[in-house]
Amino acid sequence: MISIENVDFETIKNLIPQILELDEGNIDTKLREQPSIYTLFAAMHAEAIHAQTKFDLLLEETIARKQIAAKVSTTKKLTVADMEAIIGCDEEVKDCREDSAEATYKVNLLKGVLRGLEHQKDCLIQISANKRKEKDLYT
Repeated sequence: MISIENVDFETIKNLIPQILELDEGNIDTKLREQPSIYTLFAAMHAEAIHAQTKFDLLLEETIARKQIAAKVSTTKKLTVADMEAIIGCDEEVKDCREDSAEATYKVNLLKGVLRGLEHQKDCLIQISANKRKEKDLYT
């Protein structure tokens, strides 16, 4: 099964046909399964947002630490351009930015899955209602 650690485009792309497949023969089953699938992805989305927030806070803290260290290490007054160059070249800052970008990527992927599941729910409800109406017409 999918976990927050292995959320990426390929994993989602391979999983989508399984979770969003609609077959009129199994509408009742899909209606029963859909809430638990949605809940799983909503929880993963919340976890991804939590991780993103933590990475963003770490990035801010790391930049602030590096700025303070740069100011302390020189007697020369650093310009904004100097500070940006120092921060931009720092490996720890680069790593934090990559982690933050990866977390944002996962949040957005999971948000897309949730939108698909919401659309699936709407379709399932409509198909189910249509089937009931058809049944009433023929009975």
